[in-house]
Amino acid sequence: MEKEFITLESGLKVHFKEFGKGPTLLLLHGWNNDWSGFMPLIAYLKDRFHVIAIDLPGYGYSDPLKEEYTVKNLSDAICEFMKKKNGKQIDVLCALSMGTVIAADLSNRHSEMIKSVVLIGPPIIKYDWLPSKFYREWMRIMNSSSVLMKAGHKVLASPWYGHFTAKHINMYKYDRDLINEHGMKGRKNTNPRVLFQMGKAMYHYHLEKTLKQIQIPTLIILGRHDKIVNLREAGKIGDNKKNVMTKWIEEAGHVVSLEKPKETSKVLFDFAEKTNIL
Repeated sequence: MEKEFITLESGLKVHFKEFGKGPTLLLLHGWNNDWSGFMPLIAYLKDRFHVIAIDLPGYGYSDPLKEEYTVKNLSDAICEFMKKKNGKQIDVLCALSMGTVIAADLSNRHSEMIKSVVLIGPPIIKYDWLPSKFYREWMRIMNSSSVLMKAGHKVLASPWYGHFTAKHINMYKYDRDLINEHGMKGRKNTNPRVLFQMGKAMYHYHLEKTLKQIQIPTLIILGRHDKIVNLREAGKIGDNKKNVMTKWIEEAGHVVSLEKPKETSKVLFDFAEKTNIL
């Protein structure tokens, strides 16, 4: 497909793809993939939405940031992208995993640009979980050297790592063919800095606090068997805020948009109808 770009004031080029017609829905991908990981979900969304799927700066065909990767710096870049591309409010900002941190920050600091937000697998972390403690230390070590970042990127981009994490962490039912088709492409063409600087920033960002401050209509979608998200704490947010709705996808892990795209799209359509977007 032909590549399309928006150039920001800094000169940074952001790559995007467009599908379908209807209210505008912008997709923000997760930590170790690019826009193409959303293809199974886009197949359903494009029937009712004008879908814009982007490569976050440093991913895919988008330019890397010159400054440090932080949640604020990325969300500011996406805010500028939205203004240049759409020129008005985005009807739905939909994000996955790491992308939900950026989307939550955007929805809180730039709510005038967004009518509603959908967060798929927001990484509300189990801080006392042993793998979480290992992850925090790993990110600290990798951020100490550009050489380590490049070496770490080779590991993260490898088929071994992609399938191992899919089988043991990200998926409820491991599907090798699904990962080969939609879970590997975005890993290779990624700037090592974005992976490890955002890996560190994501861990230290107070996502729960931001979610409690968001005032626009919000949908949180959680896989019933997500091994990364603190499901108990994530579920409480929807219970305690009138503008937040929580929906569970059965027989799904962390990446529900890949495992259960049809079910995810239905939940999203229902939310859009209730908030008068569809």
